Amino acid sequence: MTTSESKTQMHAGAAWQLLAEADHTLMTHDLPLTGEKLWQATVNAVKALCADRGWEYAGDDHIQLLHFAKRLAVEREDENIKLAFLIASHCHANSKYDWMEFDDLDDNRIRIRRLVEQILADVE
Repeated sequence: MTTSESKTQMHAGAAWQLLAEADHTLMTHDLPLTGEKLWQATVNAVKALCADRGWEYAGDDHIQLLHFAKRLAVEREDENIKLAFLIASHCHANSKYDWMEFDDLDDNRIRIRRLVEQILADVE
C-alpha cells in the first residue's frame, strides 16, 4: 500500500466516522458539536480526494479546500458540490457561534452526507 493510498483510506474512514458521530450528537441536541463534526467529515472527504489524486494541500486551509471542492464541481458539472461545501463551512461557524436551529442543522447534515458520499465514491 502506498502512502497516498493509506492517507486516502485514513481520511475516508475518518469522514465516515465523523458522519456517524454527527448523527449521534445531533440526536443529543449538541448542535455546536454536530456542526464541527459535519465540517470535519467534509474536510476529511476532501483530503481523501486530494490524497487519491495526488493533489497537494496545506493542513486545513479553508480556502484551499474550497478550491478542491470547486475543482470537483467543475469536473462533475455539479454546482451542488460547491454549495454543500459552503454549507459545511456554515456548520463549522455554528460550532463557534451556536446560531443554527435543530431542523436547519438536520437538513444540512443530509446535504453534507450526500457531499461526502459523492466525494468518496471516487476514492473508495
